[in-house]
Amino acid sequence: MNKVQTYRIEPEEEQKKKIDFDAIHTGLEKININAALKYEAKGIPSTEDERLNPGFCYYINKNLFYCKKKSETISDIADKLLLRKEYIQILNEHHDTKKENATIFLGHIDDLIEEENLSYISIIEAGGRIKPLIENGGIEKEFAEDFVEKSIHTIIFNPATAPNNTATEKLKYDPESVVEIFHTTFPGDKLNQNVSNSTIEFTLQISASVYYIITVSLDTGIGFSSAVTDDRRFVTSLDWKVGLTGEIDALIASEKLGLEIGGTLGNSQNKLNGSYESVDHFLAHFHNNMRIILDYYDYNPKEYGLDDSSEYWSKYKHELAKPYTSIRKFGGGINHELKSIAGGGGKEAEIVTIERQKQNGVDVIGTSSDYSADVDKNYLNDINGDDSIYESTIGFHFSLPFFFTMIHGSVEALGVHNDANKDNNGNYINLKFEVPFVDIDSKKIKGYVDFIHLMVKNKKEGFEGLFGSISKNIGNKEKCISKINPFYKQIENNIKSNKVKYGLDANFTHRKVIEINAVKEGSGFFDYKLQYYRIWDKVDAGVSANAKQKKVGVGFSIDYTSQNSTEEYLFDNTLSYVSTVYNQMMWESRNPSLVGELEKLLKNSKKERLQDDESRTKYDAQIEAKILALKGNNSESEFSCSHWETYKDKHIDELNSIINTFNDRFNEEWKKLKDDRDKMPKMIMGFDVWRHFGETKGIIIKNKQHEILQRTLENKFIFKIDLESFEKNILFKNYLENRIYASDYWI
Repeated sequence: MNKVQTYRIEPEEEQKKKIDFDAIHTGLEKININAALKYEAKGIPSTEDERLNPGFCYYINKNLFYCKKKSETISDIADKLLLRKEYIQILNEHHDTKKENATIFLGHIDDLIEEENLSYISIIEAGGRIKPLIENGGIEKEFAEDFVEKSIHTIIFNPATAPNNTATEKLKYDPESVVEIFHTTFPGDKLNQNVSNSTIEFTLQISASVYYIITVSLDTGIGFSSAVTDDRRFVTSLDWKVGLTGEIDALIASEKLGLEIGGTLGNSQNKLNGSYESVDHFLAHFHNNMRIILDYYDYNPKEYGLDDSSEYWSKYKHELAKPYTSIRKFGGGINHELKSIAGGGGKEAEIVTIERQKQNGVDVIGTSSDYSADVDKNYLNDINGDDSIYESTIGFHFSLPFFFTMIHGSVEALGVHNDANKDNNGNYINLKFEVPFVDIDSKKIKGYVDFIHLMVKNKKEGFEGLFGSISKNIGNKEKCISKINPFYKQIENNIKSNKVKYGLDANFTHRKVIEINAVKEGSGFFDYKLQYYRIWDKVDAGVSANAKQKKVGVGFSIDYTSQNSTEEYLFDNTLSYVSTVYNQMMWESRNPSLVGELEKLLKNSKKERLQDDESRTKYDAQIEAKILALKGNNSESEFSCSHWETYKDKHIDELNSIINTFNDRFNEEWKKLKDDRDKMPKMIMGFDVWRHFGETKGIIIKNKQHEILQRTLENKFIFKIDLESFEKNILFKNYLENRIYASDYWI
């Protein structure tokens, strides 16, 4: 049978019959027979003919055609009709099958009988009966004789009679298994309680030795990182890097100096460089992008668990409708490191510039999202004095011997400028200590063995002899080198005796990490307030391969790092971190269908609010009402949500301590006020008192007398709030500011 051949039969004389199609009952829903049989064909149906019903087959002059639905692919049609995809592709190789409502040629009826796959397709007869189109290997005789070949007749797919081949069919890709893997890797994401991160990195290194002890290396690599951050967002990044390093290795000590540049790979549509509300939010957009690729290359999405009716989309399609932020980064840094058998240390400085675009959500599976907004640089200039967006880091790290291992520590100063989340802006200091419980490194083990072997073999130039001689000849470069050279002579001979020397190394480390974080909340150099300390569970694993010929080497490595916070304690002298957690939890609990009203109000009022500070009070009340209307959870309090309730129960003692500290700080300033016109400080623990309570003593009493003030026995007011009032009057007000900034940040 020639699969490419199409069949055209000259039309016979038309036989007209009057049929009451409205009286036909097909047993299937949503079939508009009148529309499908509205006219008689004069030839092959046209793609542009609007009278063809998408999703229907048509029988014309013993040829079958299918009218394609908008989102269908050749794979979908082949799967639906149990035809081979390749068969349909051959028949339609000269036709545009991607076009909406395209007519897909299915072949002559005799060819289809040979396919032996159409026994479950039926035709609607005159009179309303549904009969099989093909029975016992051929067209039913009586039907064939009576059939009017020239007319278009609707062919229907009857699922009740189709064989079920999907029950035991194994998926080529299981999206729900990927969801489980991500939730296992980031265990704190599901309930929004813990932060975590994971990184995998591939690095290629080319190195050259100079005078035995000097090595110059060029490193290039790519890596993928993802993390549940402090603000409970899920951030992903596909990165590249290029680095140049010079190292002096004196066997028991080494010094390294390096330069590095890097950035993100891909465009805003790859979904791998972005900020999302959760793991599920990221995976929904990632799998939608995968679906677009499958459709483009005409793969069957059902085989990958990503068809429209799949179990995955029934659970997570609502996540696809949420917008996200695409991120592009570029930066560079310098680092210096000194190591010895007694420990070591290093320092680094880095600055990374950031570009952001806000991307719309997706309503139809398998379609792309266009960006909805760029960053409003004019707004950033107005509120912060410049529109640059960057993160800067200056750090110092060290290693100290501890029995048979090393304790690692670091101090890092981080600056975040013009972030999309208002609560992230600022200057931070991070202090970390890492204690390894398991530390296996094949390279270190081999190095210790080689070192001992070298010392034993070169007794005259042994440990004491070598360094004793060097110490006597400090300042005499030639004599020092003459003492060092024998140690490298054997290594040099080994290299020369082999054309190529290969190596394979692996490492695995399991550490406990203690982290202490502080944020700057003042203008002074030392105005840092402790936010929290955390305990992390950290796993590092890697494998590397290298080949060296004479003085030139090539290496490749794969490194994986995973960290999960297991404990967290909040300090009582700052609100910043608690507000960050509360804000994101409240936003994730919203009812997405009501967000449009809030966004409309924010956009329409933006110009007036930014030009007239006094209008802020009026709009704050309106915006607050819209935010309260978003509440989409079952928590009893309108100023709380389920995730926050869980977090609150876990940290209740620390939160009460923060509340007491805020009460004390406020009352210290309150007691200084003698007259109703006296002013309070604008900010207390990062909270804007003037904006939410009032500027002077008299205004605060007038506005908030019954909510935050309590009368004493001396008939005076003091500031007093409990946990419930803290949520309403402090945390929720910070949340209000956060949502306004999040809208104003974009054009």
